Amino acid sequence: IQVVDPISAKAVVSTLELEENEAAVSIAAVSFASQDDETFLVVGTGKDMIASPPSCSAGFLHIYRFQEDGRELEFIHKTKVEEPPLALLGFQGRLVAGVGPHLRIYDLGMKQLLRKCQATITPNTIVDLQTQGSRIVVGDVRESVTYVVYKYQENVLIPFVDDAVPRWTTKTTMV
Repeated sequence: IQVVDPISAKAVVSTLELEENEAAVSIAAVSFASQDDETFLVVGTGKDMIASPPSCSAGFLHIYRFQEDGRELEFIHKTKVEEPPLALLGFQGRLVAGVGPHLRIYDLGMKQLLRKCQATITPNTIVDLQTQGSRIVVGDVRESVTYVVYKYQENVLIPFVDDAVPRWTTKTTMV
């Protein structure tokens, strides 16, 4: 993981090596409401990854605190997940992550990330996340798109449109 100063130094100012055969697969700067909206760097990694056929022994979410006006990173902790988290995004003061077919919302804890909510959104691996207010647009490896709404009071993720077809409609045939 390299920190680059594109303005004054115009160079790499800090480098962190990942250990134990891990490779970075996703990254996001996330402001956690539970930490007074302090912004942390979240890096998703895969361990012992093989491209074809796709496999790995584990995935992780690394948390880093920005130091020295963003020129240094302080390792906070890492959280193990089943698969490499290929999509990360800040969402309503928390982290939303695509881990395989699961969409998860995490908050920052003292020793690891705390899973607050989870839903299986697609049968395929989630590779892209975008937000629109309380909605999350989920893209998967098969280029499908699913719209998900997060209901804060109920703490649930509800998929409501898949590839622009509302899930609550039924197909009818006219004769």
